[in-house]
Amino acid sequence: MLIPSLDPAHAVAVSSHSTQLAIGDLRRSINLALDPQNQYQRVPPAVAEALSRLRGLQPDTALRILDVISESSAPVETARSLTANPPIWLRDPHPLVFALLGELASTHGDWHTAGLNFQAAAESGFERARYMAKAAIAADQEGDRSRATELQEKLESPGTPSEIYEFTKALISNDLQELVRFIDIQDPWDPIVLSVAVEAFLALDPDQNLGRALRIYERLVRKYPNYSALKMRLADLMVESAIHRRDTDGWEMRREATSLAKGDSSKAVAIACRAAAIDNRWDEIFLLGLRAPEGQATQGEASDGAVVRVVVEALLICGRLEAAEVAISEVTDSVVQRILNGALAAARGNDNLAKQYYLDAWPLIQDEQDRLFVWSALAAYGGELPGRELLESRADAAANFILARHELARGDTGAGISRLRQWRNQSPEASYLLASTYASADPPVPARAASDPP
Repeated sequence: MLIPSLDPAHAVAVSSHSTQLAIGDLRRSINLALDPQNQYQRVPPAVAEALSRLRGLQPDTALRILDVISESSAPVETARSLTANPPIWLRDPHPLVFALLGELASTHGDWHTAGLNFQAAAESGFERARYMAKAAIAADQEGDRSRATELQEKLESPGTPSEIYEFTKALISNDLQELVRFIDIQDPWDPIVLSVAVEAFLALDPDQNLGRALRIYERLVRKYPNYSALKMRLADLMVESAIHRRDTDGWEMRREATSLAKGDSSKAVAIACRAAAIDNRWDEIFLLGLRAPEGQATQGEASDGAVVRVVVEALLICGRLEAAEVAISEVTDSVVQRILNGALAAARGNDNLAKQYYLDAWPLIQDEQDRLFVWSALAAYGGELPGRELLESRADAAANFILARHELARGDTGAGISRLRQWRNQSPEASYLLASTYASADPPVPARAASDPP
């Protein structure tokens, strides 16, 4: 009696499953058919939107895909598997299937798989301009500039809306002037693509552009409240801003970031831990980032590199070296593990071992924050800095702090102090190191010379 009472499209989908699925799978399918909107909340919004559209055209396929995605604990692997080795029922898919697999992959950072699917959707004639642009941007994010340019050129046709073509061209060519014009669009044609543009804009000058990036993400989160990726990035940037603001606004920003990062994902836990670290709430970090009995983190959260970074830093500050060693052993990322083992070795006074860990990690580093951390750690020893030319090419506070630290460690006190004086108003770290250098210099260094910049 249950199935005939459903919407006819759902009844067909559930009936066709009845002889193929186990009882548990059939029960999930019936629950989906009864309340699809609730099930859509378990997948990224862009995927849910594509599934909702597919449901009106091919309800059986939509039901099966949602069942596979919502039950998966490894969405990236699921997207790759459905792309490379589709099951029989997905061998001749509607173009919307390519679109939703592209959205699933891009949401979780697999730009290669995303690009393949976006291009397939576009070449099938489905919303060609939109998905060819997304394929080009995915190739650019993957680092394949040649393919990105080739796909962008395919957008050069009379049917392509000008805002999509010009936006894509500006993003791929790193045209700052055009990017600035587009990131202020109130109604973007794609919120995730706009966030990619904001990240490109932010990377050009992290110190100067952080405030504007925050405002854009705040606007995006208000307009697209179901996009958790946007919420997480906004929370991340709020923590970054709060780190550099020790006033009332900074603390309020930290509290709001913690609120935004509610959830059981590793990303949310990492953001909440960083927020707690701003005002030295070590016990809260241990509760969030360690497994039972001391903490409440899941295995996945406790082994996440971003979570363990903050936890280990807190443990080292508290002098809990053995606990830090145990936490590091949880990490599955070999690069992060090398970096954290270097920090542990340094805390134990074994500088040679620490330097070796950092140097071993260096050629494998992909993450920008990892690169900055290793540069800073090695700078303190005064030896050769790997990739120094790249560091010197940057014009931000973090790079200049590291260079000043390296100069001081090598005994070039004058150069180090001169560099710190230029950046002390933009960087709390530079201000602190400058004050420490003044205090420890022998003979004492005057706090400010008449020729110094104000």
